[in-house]
Amino acid sequence: MKRGAITTTLILLIVIINHSLVKGQDKQISNKYLGGFGYFMVGHKSFDLQKMNDAFKANAYPEINNGSVSIGGGGHYLINNWLIGGEGAGLLGNTVENNNYRLVHAGGYGFFNLGYLALRTPSFMLYQVLGIGGGNLTVYIKDKNLLTNSFDDLLENPGRESIIATGGFLLNFSIMANYFISGNRKENNSSGFILGIKGGYVLNTTGNNWQLSGQTLKDSPAAGMSGPYVSIVLGGGGIAKNK
Repeated sequence: MKRGAITTTLILLIVIINHSLVKGQDKQISNKYLGGFGYFMVGHKSFDLQKMNDAFKANAYPEINNGSVSIGGGGHYLINNWLIGGEGAGLLGNTVENNNYRLVHAGGYGFFNLGYLALRTPSFMLYQVLGIGGGNLTVYIKDKNLLTNSFDDLLENPGRESIIATGGFLLNFSIMANYFISGNRKENNSSGFILGIKGGYVLNTTGNNWQLSGQTLKDSPAAGMSGPYVSIVLGGGGIAKNK
């Protein structure tokens, strides 16, 4: 999924949610709710790697994909409509290669989340969420011409692969829409199996320099984890009116 497709999905999600907010004005939160839920999520996360790929292309390296499949999960408590919890995901990345080089990228992130229940019906919940956390993106660069199946050759010339990484402090601005597709769905309480969608934008706030063995690489291209994402949410839980 390309960045444009993710952006389009997010725009559609916002339009649908805004429509739900307008349509549900009379049901917007006048009551206080308690509860919690946990979930598994799978989706796609885009990165800011254009300048990195320009440098790769200029030096006859293959270009890496500007995104990754993300797989993870999270859990949250709802206390008087305030959401508190956390989530994390691994970035599976991909492998690209040409005749001389093989590049692999992967990574991960984690967030402490604070949010608010903006809209609730017996079968639907809408949350606005801010995540505070961190993550990293790692790129493995292998020279295929130096690969060997000899342990002695490896010891004689170990410099066959470079591992560079970027990351740091991240902010996650998101919207989560969850539907109770089974179970109890009543005016005062809901519980059961949840199917939802979560989308937003991750902002890398601490610079985009790349490091090799902990040392910052001079003149490295500006690139990092900033970019949009969208995920499908599967889980379960429940909420009830705080009497």
